[in-house]
Amino acid sequence: MLGADFVTAAVTAPDVVVACQDMDIPCILTSLTPTEVWRAQEMEADFVKVPAEALGGPDYVRSLHETLSTRHLIGAEMPLSRYIPYLEAGVEVLEFKNSLALPKLVEEENWAEISRRISKIISACDAWRASGNQGF
Repeated sequence: MLGADFVTAAVTAPDVVVACQDMDIPCILTSLTPTEVWRAQEMEADFVKVPAEALGGPDYVRSLHETLSTRHLIGAEMPLSRYIPYLEAGVEVLEFKNSLALPKLVEEENWAEISRRISKIISACDAWRASGNQGF
């Protein structure tokens, strides 16, 4: 109601999905287990964020795709040096958060380094897609 472009929740909560639907904004739920991923999708969350790096990395994402009808997965806390394997495994959105070290760089007002890091990621993803890769 205050103008958010999307809402994210750290849990798989049906009330968050309903509120987002009422406000007509995307809903992102966080899930850990295959059951939670399935439930979030059953609740019609727009995206499901999975901390896959802590659970086996791209192999975990692949196993979710193999056992569930998964769609719209967000890979949470992507390492800067290993994000392409997540795209190959079928993650549609990458969340770098702490691996970009943004709070520190913002505090230092190091805008050039922030731009460099983000540009490098965008260029690598664009090149990966241009080579015909589309994920899982």
